[in-house]
Amino acid sequence: RAGTLTEEDRQRQQEVLRAKAEEERLRLDEAYLAELGVQVQTSTLLARLSPASCLTFGAVNLADTGLAHYKAVHEGFKRYRTQFAEYAGRLKREAGDDRLTGDWAIQNPPPELVVAKADLETSLDAVVIDVCILALWQVILFAAAYVRFLRYDVR
Repeated sequence: RAGTLTEEDRQRQQEVLRAKAEEERLRLDEAYLAELGVQVQTSTLLARLSPASCLTFGAVNLADTGLAHYKAVHEGFKRYRTQFAEYAGRLKREAGDDRLTGDWAIQNPPPELVVAKADLETSLDAVVIDVCILALWQVILFAAAYVRFLRYDVR
């Protein structure tokens, strides 16, 4: 009959729709992360008006547990997901050919999740801004206290 799809055509259309949906999901994820990055930068800039937040940001950057670490973990997981999908596909193909033996996991170890860690120089570079802001706060507050002391009437 005209107008009916064969099973093969239906599967092909489903694959095309899945690919388009995946592309759209990736595009939305990238747009969301870009918007989130702008919001985080703005809030970090405003939060640096507080000496307590500068100290917190400095400690977090020095310990490599902040947003930079989150981004590194996120990128590492994306790489791992791709590598594991390739690994699983290869194992599935080999299992279809009955080539998997009892020690297949030793012969074909799964990929490892690798997260890039910041070295000391990078961590110190990230802390410099916060230390400078803390020093500036110290100078400003000391100058204000000194001026207040000079204006104090001793009588």
